[in-house]
Amino acid sequence: MDEFLRHTKENMNDTVMKDIHFNEENKNHVLQAISRKRNKKRFLKPSLRYTVSIGTACMFFLGMGYYVSEKLDLSRGEENIASVDPPEKGSDAVQPPLIEESNEDMTRKEVLEKLLNTVDYFKTASGEFELFTTYRDGSTSVTTTEFKLSNKRDFGGYDKTTEKLQDGGESVNETIYNDKKIWRKESAGKTYSACDYQPVTSQETFTTPEEAFSVDENRLFKPDTKLRERPLLGSRSALSLFPYEMTARNLRNEQLWKIEKQNEEVAGHNTIVIHGEFDDKDKEMTKNDTFRLWVDKDTGILVKYEMYDSEGEVQDYLHPIRLDLNVPVDPEEFVPDLEGYNRMDLCVKGS
Repeated sequence: MDEFLRHTKENMNDTVMKDIHFNEENKNHVLQAISRKRNKKRFLKPSLRYTVSIGTACMFFLGMGYYVSEKLDLSRGEENIASVDPPEKGSDAVQPPLIEESNEDMTRKEVLEKLLNTVDYFKTASGEFELFTTYRDGSTSVTTTEFKLSNKRDFGGYDKTTEKLQDGGESVNETIYNDKKIWRKESAGKTYSACDYQPVTSQETFTTPEEAFSVDENRLFKPDTKLRERPLLGSRSALSLFPYEMTARNLRNEQLWKIEKQNEEVAGHNTIVIHGEFDDKDKEMTKNDTFRLWVDKDTGILVKYEMYDSEGEVQDYLHPIRLDLNVPVDPEEFVPDLEGYNRMDLCVKGS
């Protein structure tokens, strides 16, 4: 028993009691208390006296352990409170919720509803893609477009399109907007325009695809036709992020398209693949026979598309380089750098 108590004392001294100061005065108080108890209880039998002594020692160590435990827990609590960073005053840096990739099978109607209402399914987007176009005269163009936008909080965005020229040079056009103005920059003449801009906050959601398909087909080929309002990005970015007119034009005839594949990963997103055929009118206008669309299942964004001639050769495509959804945005990105550019008065109604 003495050996057990001696080791217990050493273990306590090396662990929980190492930070507890126990000086001579404290010792004297304890010894005096024990001495008084011994004098009062000398009449107890030896066996009972040993039992009481052991019990007293156990209670002493339990009491000290409880005291030390409380002190250490309080210390840890103070450290934890001190380690919590206070929220930044005036901080508006709230990241939109992440979009979880869906693997669920979709019906044709569900795909159409997503394609026609993409603006309802994401808050911010940032990306880059390459666009290849073949014109009716056989000439081609290759452009790279970068974009970033916020549909909700910190409303604004930008679109930067770089076209590779035949002489080896580049032409860069930019569109930047916020909730007050829209700027358009052209690198060729080092010019820009700045126009007042009133964003449209009300959005008319298509509850059924038939609502969009009821629009006269001829209107869908006009560039000023907009089935739903959307941010004033460049036309190339809008083609991917807000593919309303393309959807209404090419998918209105259910006999001409099908779901080719339920799940295919493109640029880190799970897409559903649609394969279709142009009607006779579109074939004549575009010189393309068939098309393939890769639609993001979560948002309806047109992540990728390809159009083919009668021999199955690719004539037009949009291939993504990257696409990030619901990422943090900085409103300062939606203010242009106009140094070295000359202003031109090119504002028109509705711009």
